Amino acid sequence: MIAVVSCGHRPDDERIYHRQIKSLLKSGEKICYFTRFDGDLNLTENGLIHENVSRAGNSVNTFSKLVEIALIQNIPEVIHIHEFELLPMARRVKKLTQAKILYDVHDTLKAMWDTVSSRRGISKKIVNTGLAIYEKLHLKYVDHVILANHPFETSVYEIAGYPTTIVPNFPLLSCIRKPNEPTLSNKILYQGLLSKDRGIEVLIDAFGLILKSHPDAELILLGPAKTEQYRNCLEKIISEKSNQIRLISDVPHSDVWSFMAEAKIGVIPSLDSPRVQSDTPTKLFEYMASNCAVVATDLKPVRYHSGESVLYVIPNDATDLAEKIISVLDSKSLYVRLTQQSQNLITEKYNWERVENTFLGVIENLKA
Repeated sequence: MIAVVSCGHRPDDERIYHRQIKSLLKSGEKICYFTRFDGDLNLTENGLIHENVSRAGNSVNTFSKLVEIALIQNIPEVIHIHEFELLPMARRVKKLTQAKILYDVHDTLKAMWDTVSSRRGISKKIVNTGLAIYEKLHLKYVDHVILANHPFETSVYEIAGYPTTIVPNFPLLSCIRKPNEPTLSNKILYQGLLSKDRGIEVLIDAFGLILKSHPDAELILLGPAKTEQYRNCLEKIISEKSNQIRLISDVPHSDVWSFMAEAKIGVIPSLDSPRVQSDTPTKLFEYMASNCAVVATDLKPVRYHSGESVLYVIPNDATDLAEKIISVLDSKSLYVRLTQQSQNLITEKYNWERVENTFLGVIENLKA
């Protein structure tokens, strides 16, 4: 039996559930899936037992203790954890059961901490160094590390000598929307976490410029806000800017594909930060598979994967962002070129089927 544990992702997360768990089920594995999520989504099916506790009233520590009790009562062969915060739980269970621990690192943690931390200067450095030391202390209980991102320098896990495998967030081939005639809509989509460092306010400013030449354009901001305070801030900005901006809360990821299918352009307007210079946004591949023309901040991970299939913009430059989006809205031939190149990359290189056996091989080796 494989135990899959996540304390911070939706149960129907694209990577964890739609790719990894479904691949394991297809290979005949039995799975216990533990999540911490506010909602009544139950994914239990033949071969999969899904246990969820709500975030409300259950801290990560409380959730970890509940999972720990369950895993000691029904010992798995492999415990697949998806967050840094679950390392202490994995350590305790391993000591008691000798189960193998697979640590799935979705983001380059140092870069993420440097980007999202509200601390400044020496205080930030001290805290982030402490977190890195804390992680390292727990890694001796980890049997294998999976990275979701292609590292642009040797990862700290490889430097420390931990077995490491890269399993990127590529979409399933079944998600590819075959290119037809360009969509007639002028819908511009951002999907993902809504936060200041993602460039959401820059995108809203750019949209104001776009409306001057394309008054029928529509901007959709799809996803959860990082904080309730930031969502309130966005709602205020949007109310003052345009009634053609739709702010839509988090939806099941299967519904996100419907929004992408209706959009003409997918935007990645991130500000320049350590995080985005290290990690490849999953939405990049999802836009490409959905036949959206992609307009993105010029960042190393995006350019590495996409080459000339993306229009690149200067970070934090609303005018440049607006001009690149307008160029796609104005040119059918540009839209067709960008989407055809993107589709070719997804079909030939960036699909889950190309990395599925790599992931399953890690599981098999841990069980051996």
